[in-house]
Amino acid sequence: MLKRFTLICMMAISLFACKKGEPVEEFYFASFRAQIISLPETPDMTVFVDNKEVDTLAAAGTLSPIHMLPAGKKIHLQFKDKNTGAALLDTLLAPVAGEFYEFKLAWSEVLGMKEFVKGGTDEVHPDSVEVRLYNKLPVEIMPEGVTVDAYLYKAGEYETPLKVFPKFERNKMHPLGIALRYIGADGSPLGYELKFKDVATGEFLLAGGRDVTQFSFTENGRFIVTVMHLVQRGRYSYATEVTKLPY
Repeated sequence: MLKRFTLICMMAISLFACKKGEPVEEFYFASFRAQIISLPETPDMTVFVDNKEVDTLAAAGTLSPIHMLPAGKKIHLQFKDKNTGAALLDTLLAPVAGEFYEFKLAWSEVLGMKEFVKGGTDEVHPDSVEVRLYNKLPVEIMPEGVTVDAYLYKAGEYETPLKVFPKFERNKMHPLGIALRYIGADGSPLGYELKFKDVATGEFLLAGGRDVTQFSFTENGRFIVTVMHLVQRGRYSYATEVTKLPY
């Protein structure tokens, strides 16, 4: 009886043993979850891992459940419009065994945001704002073929810009951001101004006889400053719209 049991055990072990010279495949897992930031005109999305649908995300901002990922090889993670099937965002990932990955998606046609939110969603300093710029200037102000750099100043102080945003393209969110104080030492709001320099001529673009547009903030947080226009009596002038992000 003992001899028979030993033989069965040896046969079972042989089923899982590799042949001499064959590599041993170690199979471990990582995990991830995803969330859509609640923004205007954001669609519901389906989530694909290597072209296999694994989840559906609501645009309301709810977190997905945690999903497993095979470690040790590259993974194609893709997010598509649930209704149209159009590809919206994707990334290549090389998961490390035991690691947890969290993806936050910001996708809004009206705000010009089509990206993964990088970094955390930590609290912004109480007296500060984090700012991104979105270019909605019309051709009447920024003609076709003209490349501009956006210059950010503290209101009325044009000696040295706080930051230059190179190649500020129409209908796009600029990839660079900046942290600014939004209130002064006395608690009053601080004002900021933008100018747009034609890279070819070195001249700032005029709109309504002015080369500057102004904006400020009433609270801390993360914001998009959309540079746009107004038309009054047939004349185009600069305008800005400040939108607070919900994270």
